[in-house]
Amino acid sequence: MSVAAASPRLPQPPVLDIDPFSDAVLTDPYPFFDTMREAGPVVFIKPHGFYAVGRYDEAGIVASDYARFTTAGGVGLSDIRKPGAWRPKSPITEVDPPEHTGVRAALQAILSPAVVRRMREMFEQEAELVAERALDLREVDGVRDIIEAFVLSVFPRVLGIEVPPERLIITGELNFNQLGPNNERLQRALKRAEPILDWYAEQLKRDKMLPGGFGERIYQAEDSGAFAPGSAALHVRSFFRAGVDTTMAGIGFTLNQLARAPEQFAILRDDPAKIRNAFDEGIRHESPRS
Repeated sequence: MSVAAASPRLPQPPVLDIDPFSDAVLTDPYPFFDTMREAGPVVFIKPHGFYAVGRYDEAGIVASDYARFTTAGGVGLSDIRKPGAWRPKSPITEVDPPEHTGVRAALQAILSPAVVRRMREMFEQEAELVAERALDLREVDGVRDIIEAFVLSVFPRVLGIEVPPERLIITGELNFNQLGPNNERLQRALKRAEPILDWYAEQLKRDKMLPGGFGERIYQAEDSGAFAPGSAALHVRSFFRAGVDTTMAGIGFTLNQLARAPEQFAILRDDPAKIRNAFDEGIRHESPRS
């Protein structure tokens, strides 16, 4: 009698009993990042029951190999494919090729060179106003007086929606925390946002889009068949959520790094032509965690 050889047991990844969403880790994540990288190419995060990678090569594999590492389950901890999911999927960030390929091509068609130039003009005009106000103040809070004043004012107008800045802060906090576990931080954000959630959903509808804005173009693309019926509001939501929080985080982290390295800030002050490359390096060195 022949007996099939047993399959070799795959090595189990190291187990880390650390909560990445704790106040301590969110305040200073670098010791956790170091621990994760040193532990192995893949680790199991025990408090929330998920696997994580912290090294460059493995992160590249996970990000590019959609056949093995799908995004269809959602970009956060909750699996949006399961019954009772608390939200619908994003039609651009939570789909894999070939569906993602077609959606991305349709969005690129909307973002024509003329549209991008107009967006750039709006960003530049608002940036000049913010800079002038900052000069008048002489001493500023980088987050409140520069980052929030700039992004919360111009980005909704570029997208084609009128939203009070103070409400964007509330929904942004909720969006960030909904990517993580159902912990006390999420419950606080939900409680704070609950009075405006119905209002927020209304702002994403067709009749709320400003004429000529990016949001209106998305609805027009849906009408032409470029997007699946009923997905336009979800596209607007995806851009709204990702564009506001990530942009503020990217600028904020860059300013923070420059404040900590005055010699680098002096280089930019003496040669403003280097600012664009400095910002690219800023978001590479300290990427927006949103």
